[in-house]
Amino acid sequence: MYVIIIGGGLVALTAKPNYVKRHPETGCYVEAAKEDAIGMAVAGEVYNLPGGIDIPDTPQVFIRESEAEEYVFRNIVAIAENKASAEAAFIQNENALCELDETTESRMSALEDAVCELDEIINGGNK
Repeated sequence: MYVIIIGGGLVALTAKPNYVKRHPETGCYVEAAKEDAIGMAVAGEVYNLPGGIDIPDTPQVFIRESEAEEYVFRNIVAIAENKASAEAAFIQNENALCELDETTESRMSALEDAVCELDEIINGGNK
C-alpha cells in the first residue's frame, strides 16, 4: 500500500501510484512508467513528484510505501487527540466567559452602590 501525502496531509491510500507524463503531441497528461514520470495523478489532480518542478504552479506529492492500517491508526489517534484539545479549549473559553460575566456583574453592582450612595448624599439630608 502506498501513502500519498500533499502539503503534509494524507490525501490518498493506493495499491498502485498513478504516475503521469506529458503526451508529446497533445501536451495532455497520460499514464507513465515511474522512470518516465514527471508527476502523479491523485483524485483527478496532477502533482509534481518530489523535487520536481515540471508541472507549473503545482505542489509536490510525496509517496511512501506503508501499511495502510498503521497510517489509518495513527490518524485516528491524532483525530482523537485533536478532539480532546478542542474540547479542552472550549471549556477554557467557557470558563473565561463565566469569569468575565462575574467580573461584569461585580462591577455593575459596585456602580449601582456608588450611585445609591451619591443619591443619599445629595438627597439624604433633605428627606
